[in-house]
Amino acid sequence: MNDVNKRPDWLTAEVLDHLHCVAYDFHIRAFGKEMARVNFLPLAERRRHVAEMVDHALRKGVKFDKPALARTSHTFRSAGLRPGASQPIGPDAGSETGAPA
Repeated sequence: MNDVNKRPDWLTAEVLDHLHCVAYDFHIRAFGKEMARVNFLPLAERRRHVAEMVDHALRKGVKFDKPALARTSHTFRSAGLRPGASQPIGPDAGSETGAPA
């Protein structure tokens, strides 16, 4: 039973460091340098930083009365829509420009 919590031999400090670098590089590509840095802060610091970002947004007049809706090409594809058009993708979708048939 004691072997359950033991790390495998191949999981060395160098491997863990490499995995951390891979994860950090992914966060940079996915979220940008600033949010990657924030994502790897200790939890208390991360929460403080996010609270400061929200306070800054409020000072600049951002209103939070509506939900944040992502408008990326991935969102449109998963909803069956073309980016920039409100027509569904498919044989009944109309022309390539998104205009109704």
